[in-house]
Amino acid sequence: MKKEYYRPDIDGLRAISVIGVLLFHFYPSILPGGYAGVDVFFTISGFLITGILIRSMKNETFSIARFYLNRIIRIFPVLLVVLTLSLVWGWFFYFPEKFARLGSHVAGGTLFISNLVFWKEVGYFDHEAHSKPLLHLWSLAVEEQFYIFWPVFVYFIVRKFKKPESLILLITLVSFFFSIFYIKSNPTGAFYNPVSRLWELSAGGLLSCLTYIDRAKIKYHSVFSFIGIALIILPFFLYTSTTTFPGKNALYPVIGTLLIIFMADHAWINRTILQNKYIVAIGLVSYPLYLWHWPLLVIAKDLTIFPSLNPDLVKVAMLLLSIFLAFLSYHFLEKPIQRHRTFKRGIILVCFSLILLVCGFGVYKDKGYAFRNIPRGTSYDWPTELNKNDLCTKMFLTDEKIKDADYCYIENTSSNKNIKTIIIGDSHANQLLPGFRTHSLAKDGYVSLGAGACSFASGWSRWEITGPSRGPDFCPQVVANSYSVIKRSLPKFIILSSRLALDTNLNDYQVYRAQWRSKNFPNEEKLSALKKELLFGLKELISTNATLIFLYQIPELTFDPLKCSSFSPPFGLTMNQMSNPVTNLNCVMPRELVNQRQKEYRTIMREIIKELNYKKLFTYDPLDLLCDEKQCNVVYKNELLYRDNNHLSVYGSNLLWEDLEGKLNHFLASKAEE
Repeated sequence: MKKEYYRPDIDGLRAISVIGVLLFHFYPSILPGGYAGVDVFFTISGFLITGILIRSMKNETFSIARFYLNRIIRIFPVLLVVLTLSLVWGWFFYFPEKFARLGSHVAGGTLFISNLVFWKEVGYFDHEAHSKPLLHLWSLAVEEQFYIFWPVFVYFIVRKFKKPESLILLITLVSFFFSIFYIKSNPTGAFYNPVSRLWELSAGGLLSCLTYIDRAKIKYHSVFSFIGIALIILPFFLYTSTTTFPGKNALYPVIGTLLIIFMADHAWINRTILQNKYIVAIGLVSYPLYLWHWPLLVIAKDLTIFPSLNPDLVKVAMLLLSIFLAFLSYHFLEKPIQRHRTFKRGIILVCFSLILLVCGFGVYKDKGYAFRNIPRGTSYDWPTELNKNDLCTKMFLTDEKIKDADYCYIENTSSNKNIKTIIIGDSHANQLLPGFRTHSLAKDGYVSLGAGACSFASGWSRWEITGPSRGPDFCPQVVANSYSVIKRSLPKFIILSSRLALDTNLNDYQVYRAQWRSKNFPNEEKLSALKKELLFGLKELISTNATLIFLYQIPELTFDPLKCSSFSPPFGLTMNQMSNPVTNLNCVMPRELVNQRQKEYRTIMREIIKELNYKKLFTYDPLDLLCDEKQCNVVYKNELLYRDNNHLSVYGSNLLWEDLEGKLNHFLASKAEE
């Protein structure tokens, strides 16, 4: 940017934004709403880019090739280094499934579609979202997608209209109201969709068109600037993970940003605080600081495999390292490259990006390179092909509203009239499939139906609020479809399992936070509504006269079980060398903690079972297999029972069904004698 157009107060504003984001990520209890700093970045970007475009068009120096060259020179250097080092870290530290996912994230990062990649991954299985090193690239992708169409749009309206700000205002309002209405039905889409974020960038673009307004004639510049800074900083403290966002709540930091930018040097805050040389210095490195901080925070979490390391000290070290690398990147990478913005340098950066794209896609396509001597029984060998197959999708997922349901798998039959067993529930039902397929019930036709986070309770919804989710209407639709299939097929057996402890607690041991809704009992309090929804649904299933097989929930873990496994690259750690950072026990869960976690839902289920008094209801409790009086095991006979912190591995699923089969056969035999 030419010196006559440079605004040091905007760099000061960038500093406030990035500090908010960093503190939110590293210490969310200090700034629970610091994530709103990203929206400040969006508005600043819209203002600066639109100003550059309009000035070059009025001066007749606009070149679309030069514009994109400048974007490449500005964005690519540090980004490519971060992508490369993330891939290297994954090679040495990640199991194949996670490494494969990282490969897709690297590829998405090079194509600037990270927001779409993470949108697709969001849901119940995205409980590891906060362990993804490149998660933060979603916002960069939104900006770059804006840059793709915005120059053409601005070029058109500047050439064809005397007042281009009118059309920019229109597109801003359309995107804003779209965001407000869309977030009600699809929080995931509202969070990641570039259309619902467009207004934040175009609002900045709108401001850049209003240069004809004489700001010197406006009174109370400092008052307006103070209001602006308050509208930015207060959400940092007042917003939380439960705040609906973006939507209308993003309006405050956006308006605050517009006020500060518009007041410029006329306001005391802009002249003194925002132009303070130390604040400006942070603003100048805000981009590399944003890129570095999140992967290093994830690495800090990865390093908990070493019990000798203090997690708090590691986090502080990574925060300081983020700042150091940001200044290093700015002064020794960004600035030298930006001094000579030649097309040759742009082509070199694009070629490097293409190499990373191929590498990332190769890692993803080859399923994380399992040849790196990773142990068995972990998530990498989980048969994802058991989630869905085409025949089941064509037969049972015909409704457009539920086409994205995670589970629909049919085997040993091609007709709904020959289905002997139907499995319904969330991922805790799906995890039963590897073991179930070895059971005699699977020899006849069976179907697995459901979706992540969707209990088998009739009208119950639980969706994530710490990150995007599919909203409150999705699960009742999925469950209604499952019930419809059951009533048409009239199976002999119905297997039920769900992560009900999450429905009663609405949180896990880590970062997941949820809210709930009861479709059939909207006026009841949470536990009462859940009980009635479960009872309502079970009565529907009982009306089919099928034998119901209900599995209580397995223990949830406070740690990643993969850290309990032998781990050849790079340090050769062996089983049980790593400690659980929460309970300070080696790869086990205290039984007391498990009992406390599951107490409410077990009480509800016992009351329901007693009330139903259905003789063809078989219950199985996996705690009898996995736990003793003091602890619940994660490892058995040197094999992992879990693939993540709340799902069984293939080995665990097989072991569970070996134990369940004898008890179920005994139950069925006793009922046959009656």
